[in-house]
Amino acid sequence: MVALKDFDAWTRLSTHIDDIGLEIGGHQVMQFWEHPVMQGLAQLATRRGGDVLEIGFGLGLSAQYIMRANINSYTVIELHPEIAQRAREWAELQTVPAKVIEAPWQIAISSLQKRYDGILFDTYPISSEEMPQEQFMLVSPFLSECKRLLNRRGVLTYYSGETTLFQSRHLALLLNNFSTVELHRIDGLQPPKSCTYWAHDHMVIPCCLNNKGDI
Repeated sequence: MVALKDFDAWTRLSTHIDDIGLEIGGHQVMQFWEHPVMQGLAQLATRRGGDVLEIGFGLGLSAQYIMRANINSYTVIELHPEIAQRAREWAELQTVPAKVIEAPWQIAISSLQKRYDGILFDTYPISSEEMPQEQFMLVSPFLSECKRLLNRRGVLTYYSGETTLFQSRHLALLLNNFSTVELHRIDGLQPPKSCTYWAHDHMVIPCCLNNKGDI
């Protein structure tokens, strides 16, 4: 579990956005080459329409794609105050009800009373404990919350950090929590050479459901 001191330290780091992407405290949090990935994630998260929950706003790329779908409402949980403020300013311009919760997701989800038709999880490791872990381990603590937060036909998707060599233990983790797991390949990625967290031309993202045959 991430300590409260790590949350506090993260919120004090400065943000920087340029034509490459978003950095927080010098960390490459998100870059614009991720557009195809975010579009793919948004399409999966909104396949049921209805109410959508996003964990992590970042540059707001996926949020923009989510709003192009036929949904009823959008809620995002964002920890960093500067990014949360950008999210609020963006939310005020939307025609679909959009809510921003400024808090760590580990704390914010306890206050959520409704269920969602789609959840998109995309966070950045903010502690020394999280940093060395493989990308899919970031979503692992969240999986136990999904059954409470998802509608019966709801879907979960997230930034996987996986290629076609999808790790077997990653897939096993998902199949231990969901009855149906789809894997979708996103091609045409062009990360710059300066990108420190991705160097492939594709990514495989999961779509997790709990109703076999009900796709």
